[in-house]
Amino acid sequence: MTSARLAPWVCLLVCMLSVLESESVDVTNTMVKNAVERGAVCLDGSPPVYAIDRGRGEAADNWVIYLEGGGWCATEAECLFRTTKDIGSSRRWQTEKSSLIAMLSDRKSENPYFHHWTRVYVRYCDGSSYVGDREKPFVGNNTTVYFRGARVFNAIIEDLLAQGMKSASNALLTGCSAGGLGALLQCDNFRSMLPESAKVKCAADAGFFIDGTDIYGGHLHREHFAQIVQTHESQKNLPKSCTSKMNASLCMLPQNFVADIQTPVFVVNSVYDTWQIENILMPMNKDQPAVHDQFVSCGHDMENCTCDQVVHWRCFQSEFYQALGKLNSSARNGMFINACASHCQTQKQETWYGSSISKLRDSSSGPLQGVGQAVGEWFVNDATIRMVDYKTQSPRVCEYNPEEPHWNNHYVFRGLDLLLKKFALADEIRRKARLVPQCPAQVPAYRQESYYSGLGYLVGEINQTSNWTDWFINPPRD
Repeated sequence: MTSARLAPWVCLLVCMLSVLESESVDVTNTMVKNAVERGAVCLDGSPPVYAIDRGRGEAADNWVIYLEGGGWCATEAECLFRTTKDIGSSRRWQTEKSSLIAMLSDRKSENPYFHHWTRVYVRYCDGSSYVGDREKPFVGNNTTVYFRGARVFNAIIEDLLAQGMKSASNALLTGCSAGGLGALLQCDNFRSMLPESAKVKCAADAGFFIDGTDIYGGHLHREHFAQIVQTHESQKNLPKSCTSKMNASLCMLPQNFVADIQTPVFVVNSVYDTWQIENILMPMNKDQPAVHDQFVSCGHDMENCTCDQVVHWRCFQSEFYQALGKLNSSARNGMFINACASHCQTQKQETWYGSSISKLRDSSSGPLQGVGQAVGEWFVNDATIRMVDYKTQSPRVCEYNPEEPHWNNHYVFRGLDLLLKKFALADEIRRKARLVPQCPAQVPAYRQESYYSGLGYLVGEINQTSNWTDWFINPPRD
């Protein structure tokens, strides 16, 4: 009874301490000048906006441009609906501030590599990952809907060049989810707009969407991306090296164009990315609802799976690693791939920097490396970073976000028990390890010798000698 009465107060205390420890920078948003006149507008016709926090000292000439995520609208009706939301309109952001945290934090302890750079957070409002360019708008319910993502991106970058980015020494284009995909799609264009003397790279967080096989044995997501391309008329802004070889809708998927990007790129992703599990592995199929219903419990928490269902997870994991092989076209490219049940790890402090939970080791004796350190070393010091956790075969506990709409909370903290003295994060991890079905071992394609040796890079592993769960609970010290 005493524990039950104390739990809410313990929770409040933890939340207060969390706020004190990781305080965001609240920045007034800037409207892009002359955007409306140029037709570079959000879905509802409002001008695009961004939040900018100037760097300090010599680092002020170093820029991080972060593209916000928010999925896509695949039909005119979906885009019309978005005009009433923040992901389709800038009207609310014209009067309210944006909070800069994690990769955009101004605190050295939270963001050691980029905290003193000029940091820009671009609000997402076009629904196409910045590649749509349809001249004729759609009118529905007395509302005009525009499809101008490519123009929006160019207008934002040109505005930032006028704000001082034309003198940039270093520039990193990055983003999360649909923004991460946008960073890859616009990477070489971004490079062309910056000074030749500038060091320019691109990084995508949770934006490496794969052409994976779903639980029905097909690729339902292809229909979704085809609708996006058709509605926004995106084909003209997709990589020509890809569209010349295959259907334009497949050129929204990075594995089909990433090898042709000339600018160095870095991919941060989980093989168990929550959005991809829900929408690529287990999308709703109106023709086979029973198959979906049978998989829902398993898809939301692997501990509920039968061994036959676990095969779908293993195959998806294998396809993900095979898709990553396309990133190996240049030694300048990098990656940090873990098994967190997560989506967007660069915009949450607990997964960006400072937590041992989402860190990998670059060898059995090398130092621990987290997302923030990996991206920072890759950009600032031009380090070769190819960190991949290929041993973990189940989603891992890496974060706690009660407002996260995805199912990753099934893999995180169980109620308030973790706040009490007798229950710890390690207990939750051990519980998960025990409950995940002990299914027959399989050798995914990416572990087969012929494929593995062909990748041509060192795949980082957690530990060559001990169980991953043991490492996770008691990580070796640097």
